[in-house]
Amino acid sequence: MKKIFTLFAATLFAMGLMAECQDGPYGLQINGSRVVEAPKFGDPDAQGRVQYKASCVELQAGDIIKLINLSCDETWMVDIDPYGSYQSFEGGKAAGELTCKTAGSYDFYIKLSMDAGDLVYIGPGENCGGGGGDDPGTNPGDNPDAYWYWKGFVDGKDINNEIDGGIFDCGISEITVEQNGYIFVVYQVKGVPGVQYMAPTYVDGPTHATLTTTGSDKLHIPAGSYTLYLYNNGDGTVELAFEAMSGKKLVDCTDQAIDNTEVKDNVRKVIVNGQLHIIYGDKVFDATGRQLQDK
Repeated sequence: MKKIFTLFAATLFAMGLMAECQDGPYGLQINGSRVVEAPKFGDPDAQGRVQYKASCVELQAGDIIKLINLSCDETWMVDIDPYGSYQSFEGGKAAGELTCKTAGSYDFYIKLSMDAGDLVYIGPGENCGGGGGDDPGTNPGDNPDAYWYWKGFVDGKDINNEIDGGIFDCGISEITVEQNGYIFVVYQVKGVPGVQYMAPTYVDGPTHATLTTTGSDKLHIPAGSYTLYLYNNGDGTVELAFEAMSGKKLVDCTDQAIDNTEVKDNVRKVIVNGQLHIIYGDKVFDATGRQLQDK
């Protein structure tokens, strides 16, 4: 955690001692003047980091963001958690600040710890008065720039995007885990921050989990090779499973001839003329999930 005591400030020495920093309150400083408070949020995360949340922060491209300790106006920055809307920002601890690249409304989760290392997780702003997001049943066939994919932490490596993870075709994808995996899903519309669907609590043991837009945990996948199934629950949530479930409708699947329990051929990824192609059964997709041709 950022040290809560600061050195004497030379420029203020003649005016007396600079106020000692306390353990918060914390917030964001934007463009050197605007301050957004981040109240304490929920319980510590799985690594014991204390969490603070600044909700629905409206930003423009080019805005500069720093963390601030409001007890003494000290500013700094930490590393970005490589999930959520992290690709809409650049900078971090080394730069001492973040720069917004994509205008929008964001939720900032400031995660502080003396031992585990500080992070800031940035996600799309939730319940900001701008109306509901995309229906999880939206068919990417109607919008080739929209698709579902999975990511998380697999075999000791962060899976940050659809290229390293896998795109769902008619609600089905594939995963191979050598040691263990912890995954969730994202609904992505090209050019805007993806909408994450995560479990409300960590799931270890069951073969499926209900995922919501407000969750913060993952589904545990044990070692092995699996077909992943993503179902639309019809209530704004989705069901992620690594065994087929009966009586549910796969997301983005309008072909009624496809059985929910059908196990498709394994996905293969190949590079063609420097571009990633994903071969799924008898179909070929690009990295965005757009179908290119039959194999």
